[in-house]
Amino acid sequence: MNLKTKITTIAAASLFALSLGTSALAQSTGKVNQEITENRDPGALSASLDQTSTLNTFKFSLDDGQSNGVLVLNVTDSRGTSAGWNVTLNSTDFNQKTGTNGQPIRASGFKLKDGGSLTAIKGSADGIQSGQSGATFESAKSVLRSPNGKGTGIYKKELNVELAIPGGQAVGTYQADVTVNIAAAPGQ
Repeated sequence: MNLKTKITTIAAASLFALSLGTSALAQSTGKVNQEITENRDPGALSASLDQTSTLNTFKFSLDDGQSNGVLVLNVTDSRGTSAGWNVTLNSTDFNQKTGTNGQPIRASGFKLKDGGSLTAIKGSADGIQSGQSGATFESAKSVLRSPNGKGTGIYKKELNVELAIPGGQAVGTYQADVTVNIAAAPGQ
């Protein structure tokens, strides 16, 4: 056997051995699934105001005036659906709690001055929208909403509000009940 034949034989044997080695290494692919289910626990979608908010003190006047303040709204969406939501507020009239002879201050004069700041504690604030400035709370008005595909997280929203005080309003402390509702649907 000459050198050329030996090299050809060794090369052929090496290729044959290599082909045997790779055919012994079979490859297969499997799939791994992970299902994440919707969180239906109470509180998975919730909205609330800090328990007590106080508007700025208003000094008695015979002229109509306004008192401003901030309501702090807390929203949690941990459902995992990114289906959107809409938060509304409505208020009763402000009734006198201390003092005497005070007529109710009408909820029709209690309004959203502007949207205020939004803080995303967890999640992204991208796409979340404030309600319309000037909306009055004698009936439910949207103050914060998330479109479909957004809003999963925990948020804190400062709502700048204003209360119209009629001229000659009796001295005292007035209080209203503010109801917060959240609907599991994108805001309109």
